[in-house]
Amino acid sequence: MPNERKLKAKILEEGLTIAKISSEMGITAYTLGQKILGKSPMTIHEARFLQQKLKISDNDIGTYFFN
Repeated sequence: MPNERKLKAKILEEGLTIAKISSEMGITAYTLGQKILGKSPMTIHEARFLQQKLKISDNDIGTYFFN
């Protein structure tokens, strides 16, 4: 289950929005929000996309995606 607070904080830190990221992912902002909340499953590809977009290091990935 993703760490909602850390992911949302990182999105803001990078100057992005859920709407902007979801558009680039080809999904709705609602769907991405549900994935971040852990209410909808997130694929490995989606997590990797977020990792790259949010500049999350391999060492820190666990703290963002495994709560």
